[in-house]
Amino acid sequence: MQIQPEHVDRIARVLDKIEADFVERDEAFSQTAKAKELLVRGLIFLTVLVALINIYFVNNLREEVSAMTTAMVEMNSHFGSVSVRMDNLTITVHDLGKRVRMLPIVADQMNEIADLVQNLDGDVHQIEGVISTTGQRIGAMGLDMQDMSMRFRKLNDIVAGMGRDVDHMARPVP
Repeated sequence: MQIQPEHVDRIARVLDKIEADFVERDEAFSQTAKAKELLVRGLIFLTVLVALINIYFVNNLREEVSAMTTAMVEMNSHFGSVSVRMDNLTITVHDLGKRVRMLPIVADQMNEIADLVQNLDGDVHQIEGVISTTGQRIGAMGLDMQDMSMRFRKLNDIVAGMGRDVDHMARPVP
């Protein structure tokens, strides 16, 4: 049995149409694969960028805390020297009080010095108020750091989710 030429032509046309459909689908799949690849690369770049920003802010926060700690240590040493000076001044005032009893002119001068010491005592109370305020600010900064830590944890969770999404998108299409 022989195949007729019109059947051969018809089969050739069907095969040509099937081949054209395959070429068209192959091009569409290739474009889709390129788009997905670009999307995956973009997401990876974004994830790396977010991680770098996270590292930058954590490092910046560490430097701020370090600078604050250094300033607090410096302030503490200044308060220590003020305390020593105040102790010395108290001893001096006490000694002067003993001498004042002997000399009436010195007693008037001691009253003036006592007023100055009271003013100094008021200044010390103000310094204590500043220390208290500073302590409160440090407490608030601690809360702010906890808040930032929680935000970074949330950001890390988001980045991890993006990583899972990228991993899912990078898998071959079945």
